[in-house]
Amino acid sequence: MDIKGKLFHVYKLFYAQRSVLNGAPALTIPADQIGMDDFDDVRADGELRMLVAYLIGVRDLSQISIRQGIKIVTDAYSSQPQWKELLLDYFDYALSKEEETLKQQGETLREETASVLLEIQRHEEIENETIETYADKLEAQHFPIDARKLIRNYLKMRRRDSQKAWEVLIQNPGYFSPIIVEDKNGQSVMTPQEAMAKNKEIGKFLKNLSV
Repeated sequence: MDIKGKLFHVYKLFYAQRSVLNGAPALTIPADQIGMDDFDDVRADGELRMLVAYLIGVRDLSQISIRQGIKIVTDAYSSQPQWKELLLDYFDYALSKEEETLKQQGETLREETASVLLEIQRHEEIENETIETYADKLEAQHFPIDARKLIRNYLKMRRRDSQKAWEVLIQNPGYFSPIIVEDKNGQSVMTPQEAMAKNKEIGKFLKNLSV
């Protein structure tokens, strides 16, 4: 039985006792004359909450847990088995509803997480494409610099401060990836002055690329 079916069943049980519930919050849905298709479950849930709260002596069911409600029923209605069973039926419904709500929240959270992960994945794909595109153009010029490292670190700074990242990129690209001044054997291949000139040349090239 689904949640609405459980509610309909419990509501009908309470509705059948309405003649002895003088002074209690009213049940206004003629449960003995309608079927599930005409049953207003939202309205019924609200009416039952007020009635059960009245019967167990609390102002609002939201102020207590289901466990506390069951204990109150067990203690207060120990000598009235019919009402005890009826009230426990209500809390059984309430527990099922809570479980269903938690399940739906879990599904919503999973969907939101999946959406966020997909967005991150798309962002990473776009960023990797950007790195490859501009690194290839840099490498085609045979500049003495790690092109992929340069673009990757530039994009990282751009996420924090795009204006500053752009200024550093075109004025001092070596900040993102040092100019390579030694060969694989550790031998110097350019002087500090040549490295500074090459740094400016790379910056000018990147400015014209508009990364």
